[in-house]
Amino acid sequence: MNAQRIPFTIHLTGDAEPGCGIGSEIINDFVPRTADGHPCLQASHLRGLIRQNLYDLEEHHQWPGLSDIVLGAPGIDGSAGHAGAIHFTDAAAETNSTALVSRTAINQWGTARETSLRTVELIPAGTQLRGHLTIEATPGSVIDLAARLALLMISNVGGNRTRGAGACWIGIEGENRTPGSLLKELEKAIGKSGIPLPPSTFQKTNPKEFSG
Repeated sequence: MNAQRIPFTIHLTGDAEPGCGIGSEIINDFVPRTADGHPCLQASHLRGLIRQNLYDLEEHHQWPGLSDIVLGAPGIDGSAGHAGAIHFTDAAAETNSTALVSRTAINQWGTARETSLRTVELIPAGTQLRGHLTIEATPGSVIDLAARLALLMISNVGGNRTRGAGACWIGIEGENRTPGSLLKELEKAIGKSGIPLPPSTFQKTNPKEFSG
């Protein structure tokens, strides 16, 4: 089976603050960057968002095991886990444009709380970030459909203090189906064959990628 390597683009419609956990005396948190200095969303960040979307599909449609078969699962109680069937590159911006935003907490008297000023770097709205998704599955299979759907379901690259904000929409090269159409196809595929059993092994395309 040949792996599908599919380009995708994240179109930011809101400022994104992904954060890398590293700051300076002036800036509390910088955005992650590629080796050549371009702002990016890391593969581990994207995997976390994908996993949450798959969890939501599992819960709503009663599809236990869907997230594990797509993204992999660790070993439990000494048993061997298995690698996932999809892998990401970081999604990188084509420009180096970023901005800074400062915020402070307000106390009960309506003034700034002491030592609460925080300045972070952000990736501005309008930025496009490009990456690649590799799917180790046959087109139209449960894994293929679930991976595409979960990626397209991302509408915000963060949404909390640990991952930042950033409303967005995602385009997958060559994919013209809507999330609704993909969901219907996924329902049919699972109804026909069920959730696949975990494979004995999957070729890990990107060994440096964090398994979230």
